[in-house]
Amino acid sequence: MNNDLSIPLEIDNSLIDGIVISEGNHPGKVTYISDTFYKLTGYSKEELAGMSALAIFKKIIYEDDYISFFSEMADAIEQKNDKVHITFRIVDKSGKIKWIEDIAKYTYDKDYNLSKSSIILLDVSYTKNIQINNDNRSVYQKAIIEASSFLVNPKTDSIPNVLKIILEITSATSVYIYINHSENNKIISNIEYFLSNNPNTEILPDYKRIDFKKEGLERWLDKFNNKEFIFGSMDIFPNDERIFLSKANFLYFTAFPIFFNKSLYGFVSLGYTDKSYKSGNSTFAFLNFMSRILSTFFMYRKNNKNLAIHSKYEKGLSMCSQLALENDDNVTNMILKVVSRTIPVQYLAVIENTDNNTRFKITHELSDSKQYINSSRSFKETFNPNVLLPILDDLSNGRIVMLKSDDFSHSLADMVKYKFNMQTFILIPFFVEGKWFGCISLGFHYINDNHILNKDSLFSLGNILGTYYSKKHFREALIKSNEELKEAIMTKDQMLSIISHDLKNPMNSILGFSSLITDIINTATDEDIQIASKSIDINDIQEYNNVIHQSSIELISLLENILIWSRTLRNKIHPMFTQTNIYEVCSTAIAINAGIVKNKRINIILEVPNNISIVLDMNMLKTIIRNLLSNAIKFTNEGKSIRISALQNKSTTTISIKDEGIGMSKDTLNHLFNKNDINSKQGTNGEKGTGLGLLVVDDFIKKMNGEIKVESTLNEGSTFQIIFPNDNTES
Repeated sequence: MNNDLSIPLEIDNSLIDGIVISEGNHPGKVTYISDTFYKLTGYSKEELAGMSALAIFKKIIYEDDYISFFSEMADAIEQKNDKVHITFRIVDKSGKIKWIEDIAKYTYDKDYNLSKSSIILLDVSYTKNIQINNDNRSVYQKAIIEASSFLVNPKTDSIPNVLKIILEITSATSVYIYINHSENNKIISNIEYFLSNNPNTEILPDYKRIDFKKEGLERWLDKFNNKEFIFGSMDIFPNDERIFLSKANFLYFTAFPIFFNKSLYGFVSLGYTDKSYKSGNSTFAFLNFMSRILSTFFMYRKNNKNLAIHSKYEKGLSMCSQLALENDDNVTNMILKVVSRTIPVQYLAVIENTDNNTRFKITHELSDSKQYINSSRSFKETFNPNVLLPILDDLSNGRIVMLKSDDFSHSLADMVKYKFNMQTFILIPFFVEGKWFGCISLGFHYINDNHILNKDSLFSLGNILGTYYSKKHFREALIKSNEELKEAIMTKDQMLSIISHDLKNPMNSILGFSSLITDIINTATDEDIQIASKSIDINDIQEYNNVIHQSSIELISLLENILIWSRTLRNKIHPMFTQTNIYEVCSTAIAINAGIVKNKRINIILEVPNNISIVLDMNMLKTIIRNLLSNAIKFTNEGKSIRISALQNKSTTTISIKDEGIGMSKDTLNHLFNKNDINSKQGTNGEKGTGLGLLVVDDFIKKMNGEIKVESTLNEGSTFQIIFPNDNTES
């Protein structure tokens, strides 16, 4: 190639930015390249040496203009035109894009075959960019006005229209909107809107939720908070960011922030999978306007949403107030349903303070999940130690508590995070008769949701529940009082029946037989006594005395049981736990009944080791053993045996009283401890009773955390077993 070849006279080399002359038909042998062409393209003579004209232009023409350039050239040659004018872009060696005005002149031989091509290039980038910027400014202004028009009547479906404008103006492949929220003291962004120029494009799973720290994108947050853009080709991004963005095959990427109430609310990202990427002041000014438009839209939407929620919530509170006046036990569930329909809450529960601020019970629950928190858990087990005391103090003093999932114990935190997907709970206390009774718990998926309602609105819900529970407890107390009154009247009637009937019999016996003895003594003279002593059997008088003695014992036992039962009904008896020797208690009961046992010639066998001790109320145990032994004696025939034994293992102590008496039927066993069906049968020697003894026994055993078992067979006998735990503690 000869660069000194003479240039046609019609070309002024000083006014042009490049000349390429070739001979022959395409691809054409290059015969001349001007020095200005090398300067224009940035390539050296050596780099272009030996290349055809077609190859040189293929190397420098911008990819998007390649087809149009060669098509116009081919059409001109095919139509035998002597020149053609083309505007196109080239990419110089440094990658800079330049606008070129091309004038190509063609010479043909006598057979009309192309013999020579002279291509003259002019760099018109400056003029073209001014024109493009003016055109872009006009396009951007129209787009901004169109996007702003959606703010007049903002609706949820307006955002896709704004994204469509952004996609069209920027020529991006896809556009995303992410909204931020906080999880475990980290900022997380969830995708809320997505639009692509390819309708078949789906959101990649990795892009649905962005954990900035996990993905190594903390730099983005710093940029966004400083109201800065993130943009450029993949090769300029740090490694972690490049790995994250390359999942979508992006070549270029742009992101800009959205603010709400002066805080970072989220961001918009634009991805490019081709070289249509646009940057520059005009583009960034346009995107900055879009950021402000979207921020304003989200503010409108949030405020309108909150206004709608407040309005709906106030109506819901009105319904709840009406429900609180009802007497239906299902009112609490109905209140929870009303609340769930009026505010965007994902979990609701009513928690009652059951044991002086140490345990609580979830009495009602409502959730969009089928799995629930364990409803029997202490505050100590539920909350982390460093938040426990402030929670109790705040709730008991009527303050609303807001908790994050990290405030719960480890096991419960896992449950609320992964099973409930809850990040925040609000606890609203309520009071009954001025005392902290419990709280209503509201669970939210995200922390941002907590700001929907103000504290006054939340307190109203707590007051409504407090009103309902106060009314409910008053109603329950009234019902309980009526039941206790009915029971007291019935008890009084039973008492009167016992006193008038069962108390009368032993008194008559004492009175009658003591009168016989008195008459004998008062009417007889000394001579009569001397004569009577020879004819009256002293055994008769002894028999009268035994009857009086036995009746006195029955009377004392009866009066004692009546007194104990009366005090028990009034809840006036409470156990005093002390170390108690079982052998001593059983021996005392046998001694008290020694006279009756001797008269009925009953053999009592005591098989209780003298070293068995247990923590019980000694006096209660004495009453239990005395009553059970008295019953065994009463229903055992003369000459039979009663066996008292005790057995102690690691966890329990069992006392057994087994008789060879008349036994009981299944029907009698079923009504043995029924306080509403008190009756007593006569003993084997006609002994009478009240039936109160077994009721006292049953009550005392329960008060000492024990249980009683009875086995009986008619005409064979009965066995009463008393079982006490060994872990009672002394008072």
